[in-house]
Amino acid sequence: MILSNCFSNYSWKIYYCLALYSVLFVNFVSDYAIRCVFRRFFNMKRIKIIALCAVAAILLGSCGGAKLATANEQMERGEYYDASKTYRKIYNKLTKKEERPLRGEVAFKLAECHRHINQFARAAAAYQNAARYGYGDSTIYLLTARMQHAEGKYAPAVAAYKEYLKWHPDDKLAQNGLIGAQMALEKKALPDMW
Repeated sequence: MILSNCFSNYSWKIYYCLALYSVLFVNFVSDYAIRCVFRRFFNMKRIKIIALCAVAAILLGSCGGAKLATANEQMERGEYYDASKTYRKIYNKLTKKEERPLRGEVAFKLAECHRHINQFARAAAAYQNAARYGYGDSTIYLLTARMQHAEGKYAPAVAAYKEYLKWHPDDKLAQNGLIGAQMALEKKALPDMW
């Protein structure tokens, strides 16, 4: 009888409310304790120092310079735009006279990146830089001619095709490119019908 009176229609609501209030009280006390501990050990001066150290660590960790291996990996993955930016940084760092062969190689790879993303003017300039710094591949003249041809600079393209044909007189691609550039020069010289 006493047990049945404890769980009457209204008493379970009271027990429920007591349980809810005890949970809320425990949460309040624990939050207050955490806030007190936080205030005591982490005052604003310490928080500023910790934040400053974290920012400095992030900035110093990202200060690594551009590396040729990174640029080569980017190019192998097909990330030509990112590789071109990395090659450009490397190219600008190589200023010493003894670094000229490496600068020629980097210029060639930079030109290849620009060629893959259809930036023909930049590719032609980079191929010319590679030739100037003594990159030892004769196809550089063919590639320069093709980029100038695609850009609409036919006179320099004809000169570059002729330079390449000195090395490889039987190359059909260069012969056809030379004929095409010469024809374009002739058509360009004719007055417009319209």
